[in-house]
This record gives sequence, C-alpha cells and structure tokens, in this order.
Amino acid sequence: MVKRAYYVILLLLYIIFNGSLVYSTTEKIIIDKLTSYTINGKNITLIGVSAYLANFKVDGVIGVVERNKSKFINGVKINVSGISINPPKAIIFITVDFVCGDNVCSNQESQTICCKDCGCLSISNICLNNICVQNISQPQATYECYQDIDCSDNDLCTIESCNKDNIPFRCQYPKITACINDDRCCPLTCEDTQDNDCLNIDRCKRNDDCDDSNPCTSEVCEGGPKRCKFEKTEGCVLNNKCVSTGTINFGTYCALNGAWLNKKLDNERCLGDYECYSGICTLKKCGKNSFIFNLFKISTFFAAILTLLLFICYFTLINRKKIDDIK
Repeated sequence: MVKRAYYVILLLLYIIFNGSLVYSTTEKIIIDKLTSYTINGKNITLIGVSAYLANFKVDGVIGVVERNKSKFINGVKINVSGISINPPKAIIFITVDFVCGDNVCSNQESQTICCKDCGCLSISNICLNNICVQNISQPQATYECYQDIDCSDNDLCTIESCNKDNIPFRCQYPKITACINDDRCCPLTCEDTQDNDCLNIDRCKRNDDCDDSNPCTSEVCEGGPKRCKFEKTEGCVLNNKCVSTGTINFGTYCALNGAWLNKKLDNERCLGDYECYSGICTLKKCGKNSFIFNLFKISTFFAAILTLLLFICYFTLINRKKIDDIK
C-alpha cells in the first residue's frame, strides 16, 4: 500500500509540474485539400496529396508525411492513415501535447511552435497568427503590412489593402470612385444627387485637386461647397498631350468627338480630307468621284469659255460705242 501511494504521489506531482498530460489531445479527422483544422490552438492545413504523401502546413510551417507513418510538424504529431487522390483528402490522426494560446509557456512549447504563449526570440519580431514575423513598426522594417488593417491612412476615400502578391508585402491605396450613399466618402466625380455623402462637403481646395489625368479637359475648383468642374476641350489624347482635331496617327485620325477612329476607304462618308486614306474628301465622300469630278471640270471649262466670250462681247460693244461717238 505504501509503495502504491508513493507512485500515486509521483504521478500527481508529474501532472502538477507538467501540464502536458492534462492537455494532450489526439483526434482522428478526414481533411480536404486546402481546408484547415484547429486543435489545442494549432492550425493544420492540407496543402496537397499524392499516392503516398500528404503535404501539410502547421501555423505556416510546411512538412510532408508519408502514408501509414507519423511525423512532427511545428509541434504537432500527424499520422497519415489514408489518402484519396480524387477527391484530394487525407485521413489523419493529430496529436498535440499542449495548449497553444492559454498564456502559459509549458515545457512542451517554445517560441518556434507557440509564440502566442512564449513570444518571439527578438524584439524586432512579433507573433502574428502564431508565427514570428518582422515587426513593421520597427525602424528600417522591409515589410509594410501583413493584413489590411496595417494599412490605415485615415482617408475615407481610399481602399486600404495589403498587397501580398510580392515580398515584402506593401500597402496600396486605390481611390474609391463609385457613388455610394452613407459610406462617408464623396468621390470627386460624384454629384450631390448621386451620393448623399457629398452634401455640404468641399470636394476640392484648388484646381490641382481636380486633376482627372485627361489633358483634353480643363479642371476648375469652384463654388460653395467647392466642386470640381470639368470642361471638355476639342482634341484627342496622344502621348499624354491634347492634339487638335484632324491629327493623323498611324492610320487613325482625331475625330470631332475626341476619339481616335480608323481612316475611311473611298466612297465612305467624310467631313474632311484627314478622314480618308486617299487624303481627299469630295462632296462628303472619300476619294475622287469620277463622274462628278469630270462634270465639275467640264462645267468649269465651259464657264471659263462663257466668261471669256462675255468679256469679248463687252469690250467689242464698248469699242463700237466709242467709234460711233467719234463719228
């Protein structure tokens, strides 16, 4: 009895000083590809499978486990008992001997496998999603953000987002352009009737605030409350400049409506020579109309002859009159 009591006391002491026996958890789950499962504060994601392997990510750490074998990945023991290729999924046993996130850094935990409880090794790092990452608030930090909330610019008319397409992550602030009621933003191009956020708000302070990146418009900040006024000027945009109507550029021409249009073939309707490939617009049609053009030439010829005859007759009559006056 004394010996048994001794072992019981030892067991109780072990449990007191090592909480892992209390918190150790093993679960069997069927996990689909690209889905996650959380156990004792550890997040496990199945990244992909093959006939004999399963690829996992545990709190950002990636590891591969063979079928019918076990492996520790970032403090989590994973045993793969079965794999399905189509649909991709795996049958696994997960064992975690601690609780990550209970604010106690137990003997089974470390900064590497549970920074939520044990913190990070360096003050230049912070614990985010149970991963030690660079502290963006530190001087000379290369990362600007890890999540959208890190990119707050206090501008109600921007969409604050963390661009994770490239490393290091960078903040981006695209402007809101849609006219939406009650979103506390009044885009420059919205009218009061389109967006109730614009009522009694100065949407500009000076003309430069109204730049619409169109060289063929004039921008003015005026009124009260101040509004941007945009007036279209005649011409088309070419190489960030406004060129005049009729300008030709590689088989296109600048039209009256400010658009670049393809040049026209003969007999298509036109307003000016610049619209035609031939460079000739005759009676609102591209090219020389042979019948009309020849008729025009003949009419011009006979008109010239008639004019000459009239002059001859006129001078002849004048001369005769002078002769008669002398007699």
